[in-house]
Amino acid sequence: MYRVYTTKALVCGAFDNMTADKTVQLFTRDAGMLYAASKSVREERSKQRYSLTEFSILTVSMIRGKSGWRITGVEPFLNVFTPLTTREQRAFVRNCVRFLKRMVRGEESAAPLFDLITEALIRTTETENLARAEQELMHRACVVLGYLPHKNMEELTDTELARDIAKALTASHL
Repeated sequence: MYRVYTTKALVCGAFDNMTADKTVQLFTRDAGMLYAASKSVREERSKQRYSLTEFSILTVSMIRGKSGWRITGVEPFLNVFTPLTTREQRAFVRNCVRFLKRMVRGEESAAPLFDLITEALIRTTETENLARAEQELMHRACVVLGYLPHKNMEELTDTELARDIAKALTASHL
């Protein structure tokens, strides 16, 4: 008997398999970064078809089988990319997800980081200075991951933020 795990997730990537299957890279609140297979998701009759698109925030139900994670159910919340209207907003979302994919490895609970990232992605349309917001988000993520000490964001210049992020990337070897 398999246990069903239900958690919130952000779709970081999707890869087509076979004729109608898809493997999805998920950053989950309770299990970290993982890959999960979804059978027949690319068929027109699939209920999960539009939920498992890149940059979607959703609640996902999965089981862990012999060959890895398998998605059994999806409840969509929001695709953070869809309402974006400017190139800068789209770049912000793309860069945040790329950074996340680079820095998070393996299946380990990451609730504070998940909350930090998804909250920032949801507020993208409300954010005025996206370049600064991106640097602050990456800096906060590095703090949560343990690569940097906590600092007051208002006191740091853009140069200091960039230097700290570069130092964290070097220290992480990722």
